[in-house]
Amino acid sequence: ALTYRPTRTPLRSCQLAPYMQQPQEVPAEGGEVLLAATGLAQTFDGQRYPFRDIELSLARGAKVGLVGSNGVGKSSLLKVLVGADAPERGSVKLSRDVQLAYVEQDPTLPDGALAEEFFYGSELPGFAALREFSAAAAEVEVGGGEGVAARLQRASDAMDASGAWALESEMRKLCERLNVRSLLRSEATSLSGGQRKRLALAAALLAKPDVLLLDEPTNHLDISGIGWLEAEISSLRDTAVLLVTHDRAFLSAVAREIVELHGSSLWRHRGSYEDFLEAKQARLEAQGQQAAAARNLYRRELAWVRKQPKARESKSKSRLERFEGLAATVAAAPPPPQAVELEAGMQRLGTSVLRFEAASCTRGERNVLSGFSYDFSRGDRIGLVGPNGAGKSSFLLAVLQQLPLEGGRVVAGETVVYGHYSQEGLQVDDGEKRVLAFVREAVADGHEAQRGEGGRLGGDEAERRAGQLLRQFLFPQHRWATPVGRLSGGERRRLQLLSVLAKEPNVLLLDEPTNDLDLDTLAVLEDFLLAFQGVLVVVSHDRYFVDKVCSQLFVLGGDGDVRRWPDSFTRWVEWQDQQRAAAAPSAPPPPAAPPQPQASEPAAGKALSAFEERRLASLEGELAALGDAEAALQQRINTFDAARDGYSDLQDWTAELETLQAKVADTEERWLALAERA
Repeated sequence: ALTYRPTRTPLRSCQLAPYMQQPQEVPAEGGEVLLAATGLAQTFDGQRYPFRDIELSLARGAKVGLVGSNGVGKSSLLKVLVGADAPERGSVKLSRDVQLAYVEQDPTLPDGALAEEFFYGSELPGFAALREFSAAAAEVEVGGGEGVAARLQRASDAMDASGAWALESEMRKLCERLNVRSLLRSEATSLSGGQRKRLALAAALLAKPDVLLLDEPTNHLDISGIGWLEAEISSLRDTAVLLVTHDRAFLSAVAREIVELHGSSLWRHRGSYEDFLEAKQARLEAQGQQAAAARNLYRRELAWVRKQPKARESKSKSRLERFEGLAATVAAAPPPPQAVELEAGMQRLGTSVLRFEAASCTRGERNVLSGFSYDFSRGDRIGLVGPNGAGKSSFLLAVLQQLPLEGGRVVAGETVVYGHYSQEGLQVDDGEKRVLAFVREAVADGHEAQRGEGGRLGGDEAERRAGQLLRQFLFPQHRWATPVGRLSGGERRRLQLLSVLAKEPNVLLLDEPTNDLDLDTLAVLEDFLLAFQGVLVVVSHDRYFVDKVCSQLFVLGGDGDVRRWPDSFTRWVEWQDQQRAAAAPSAPPPPAAPPQPQASEPAAGKALSAFEERRLASLEGELAALGDAEAALQQRINTFDAARDGYSDLQDWTAELETLQAKVADTEERWLALAERA
């Protein structure tokens, strides 16, 4: 059997690992079984098992989402399924001649390897000819010696014979679509994690495998790239896809089945992500009732056992055996699900927050801002969106005043305390530093930064607070001594978030915060941000996340222009689609202005769901913030002074007030639609 792993090295077809066998005939819903895992178990210390005795099969054409908490073992399971790691026990069975592609969370190549090896390292049909043709063409470009022309001709003949010209054309299209074509001759180690991820993704899609395993495939893709990937995966009708992703919109669009890894077991739910949430809630309620009943019965039986005189034990042997079985049942019950509880403080924020005054700046050859002005206010909740390379991360650096301006200025209030969650992830000089020591230092540094020189916490107090935060962020005590470098990707992201919130910031800048976080942590992070009273600026391509926590968008086009959009990310994407459709030759003329947002709450008559109750609460908060902003703007207009203010300012304020009033009216309509059913 052929296993193709575009993100492993060397990239070539390989033999099955010893524990991987050819399958027996295993019927499965949805078609021929391509991969079947039986009795898989994995442990790294002989005590804790990410998964134990699990069964998993993938049928041709299946589209399965794998979900679970950070550090639960999702990436470990993928590595076992592709043969990169061996399990403690169990087997993985592959059908004959199955081609399997795997895109890791952080793809790598050996030092010195060129990025094109993501493609040319495979020995799948056509790739050998394509690799030789690329090498010969490169020699011609640099003016190689004798025999170069003959080598190029032989390579061209091989391309003809293997039909690899179509492969080369498809490779070029994929690389252009993922914006990596210019990187093929670069050393892989010189590329960013996002560039390597897009190259590995292109190589996997080009291979057209029978089984495709993807670990966080939407990381580093912009919204148009995510939409394109949704369509690509959905079009793979004969390919079985198993994917790990935090992007709920992507998961809903692609997956037809959800598998959850929880408590060392796999729980399979057929249907969409929404169906999974409903089924999981019912499952947890049933488990809770069963576990509670078992515990109550166990307590009664334990009391009975303790009362029995030794002489009577022989008369109640059957009841003692039942007690022993009950004790085993209670001990083996899956642990109740835990959730991260974010309750970080916030430093006092004065009336003067942050102001951009005709700010202009560039980064490299990119124009980030061109005469941008905006006065941030307490309660601002802004989503930064735009294509890759538009300058969103650079905008955050400008807010932090870490990007030199070429014109204008940025003025920050005296009480501003920044919290910056960087897209690059957790930066640790010493990967062997223990988790507790890392958090203890973060707490002490944050305390000193807030209170100035001499305000550093003592060791005992810093350790006490560090322990509180670690428990709050669901790091079990046995993980506190783990070196930071050995944490999973999701655990490192959670630790990074912890270190940012430890500073108790009042201006929070989040750059792709949803990458690698599990879905439960995302839900709690959303609730925390909805209650956050400072200034929030978020860079994210996660539509669910931005829609929930942001009240307006700054849309960056990559030319220095920043466009304000007073509604949700989803509405922006819909409007963009309408604009593109209107620009098509057969379409009617495009609308003169963006459509006013329309209320889209569910029809009355049904009780509010838990999501709708949270939405109702968030709308109430939005209305209060909008009312404050409207009053402040009206006061500015009422106190207009021609000697101090320009008439152009008055025009801008009036236009802004009209937009704000329309936003208030729309928000009130949506609030009323829900409030009438509450």
